[in-house]
Amino acid sequence: NLVRGEDSLVRALWAGKPLLWQLYPQDEAAHLPKLEAFLQRYLQASSAGGVNALQTEAAQCLQQRALAWNGGGTVNDSVALSQWLQLFAHEAALSVHARNWAQALHAAAASEGGLAGRLALFCACKLE
Repeated sequence: NLVRGEDSLVRALWAGKPLLWQLYPQDEAAHLPKLEAFLQRYLQASSAGGVNALQTEAAQCLQQRALAWNGGGTVNDSVALSQWLQLFAHEAALSVHARNWAQALHAAAASEGGLAGRLALFCACKLE
């Protein structure tokens, strides 16, 4: 999945399919730290959600292609093609990781009364 923008990213994460996120470009490349923060979170292990870290090589391929896709550095056509091929070679690992990530999101949303329940609890606390 090639997704653009935050709303599409959320839907793609919930779908549990491998993805490459293209952020809306911002002045002075301000979008790149946001991408790097997302990738750091997405690629690391999460004991709370039961998500294992993506294999190092697959994670590096995804990170390199995501940064290049978002204008992070100069990449010629030959390098870009090589990055795409390397990323496709890790499709199975990326698929498993995306499914695990989505399952962890679903589990987190269902806990403690789900999103609606947590919102109601938040509002109740504010009213006290």
